[in-house]
Order: sequence, then structure tokens, then C-alpha cells
Amino acid sequence: MSKATQNITKRNSETQLVFEIADDALQALIGYFHFIDAAVTSVSDEKIRMMLPKESYKMTPDWFRNYNREELLRFMRDSFYPVHSRQCLVIMASHFEAAVSDFQKVLKEVKKVKLESKYTRNYKAKLLWMWDLIRKSKFGTKEMQKRIPTLCLIADDARRIRNLFVHNKGLLNLKYETDFLKIGTHKPIIYRNFDEYKKDTRIKIPILLSAREFMKFCICHIELLHFLHNEIQVKYFKFGGTPYSYRLDKKVQDWKRLFLGI
Repeated sequence: MSKATQNITKRNSETQLVFEIADDALQALIGYFHFIDAAVTSVSDEKIRMMLPKESYKMTPDWFRNYNREELLRFMRDSFYPVHSRQCLVIMASHFEAAVSDFQKVLKEVKKVKLESKYTRNYKAKLLWMWDLIRKSKFGTKEMQKRIPTLCLIADDARRIRNLFVHNKGLLNLKYETDFLKIGTHKPIIYRNFDEYKKDTRIKIPILLSAREFMKFCICHIELLHFLHNEIQVKYFKFGGTPYSYRLDKKVQDWKRLFLGI
């Protein structure tokens, strides 16, 4: 077998490492989401109350903050899923953004690829690069390939929602609607209560995600990660072997590796 043929049948290791780091992180996040859900919903209020600080909690090395634990307990019982989903979506979007950035870094350092600024200047631009790279992908089944535009729309919606969470207290604003990424001729995904907000923009309307909505975001990002990894290997490294497979690559569900990296 020639060296050229060997290169075609072997994946680039740096690119695969970026994929595996992000894939492990997102799978760990799903496990974490389910575990915290199970733990919180199966324990009594009394047991939670006993474990909470009584009257105050430490806020800085020198300051304590007084609080009412009954109010915290009551609020979290009423709003657990939106709060849990909110925190996990911020983590999810951060991992995915880091993965896309690291893929581009590998291409720059290993293959000397010079991407246009329209593909690199921010996360939105990097999602555009992803869309242009994978939109005609032949990876996976026909049904998977049909989902590509929807997956990209979902990733862009997660980006805009993440921005609301970290920059606007999770409240809707007009930028949420206008800052969408154009995915072909497809319409952007808009949060279900946005029409109500547009009737009177003085009203404060928070993004409240259900557990099902968060899980949809997460599994879509994992599928996108597989598409992106495969297309980079094929287009830039001329890989012609078997696409990445948990079974064939012996990627067992090892929670210690997923959560701690070891």
C-alpha cells in the first residue's frame, strides 16, 4: 500500500481530537442534565431544606449575602426546568463554539488554510462556515442529510438564545429576531413568545426552555458535530475511509472520561 493511500484511509488526529473533546463534553452534559433532573425531582423539600445554607451564603472572600431559603426552595420547585435548561444551554453553546474555533485553528496550523474573515470574525460567522461546509454532505443516512438545514437553524437559534442569557438577563429583545444567520432560503427559528413581545417591547418576556427543548438543542449539536468532523476530514485531509463510529472506533460510554477527561 502506498503512502498516499495510507493518508487517505487515516483520519487527521488533531481534527479528531477536537471532535472527541467536544463530543465527550456534550454527552457528559446530557448525562449531567438527566442526573440532576432525577436527583432534584426524587428528593423531598425537607431534605433539600436541610442541605441549604440557613440564613446566608458566602458571596465573595469577605462578604456574606442574607437570603430566605424558603423563597429559594419555592422558586426552584416552580422554575427548575427553565433554570436548569438555561444553565446547560450556555454550557452547550460554549463547548460547540470552542469546537468550531478549534477546527479552524487546526486547519490554519496543519493545512495552512486561510479562511475569509466572513467565516472567522465571530461565532455567527463560524456557523456560516459550518453551513457552507456541510450543506451538501453525503455523510450518514438520507434522513440525516435532509436535517442539515434544520440542524444549522437550531444551532443559530441556540447562539442567539445564549446571547440573551448572558447579555440580556435572558429577556427577549429585537436583536434576537434580526441577528439570525441566513441558511439558504429557510426561515430562522423564532422563540414561541416573540410575537407577543413585538406587540409591546416594553414588556419583559424571558426565554423559558423546557427539558425537552434543551435536549433537542443538545442532540442536534452532537449530530452537527459529526457532520462537521466528517466534512473536514474529507475535504481538507482527503479522508476516504469509514466515517467516525462509536462502535468501530471503540468509543465506550465511559463517564469518567466524559466528565473528567481521564
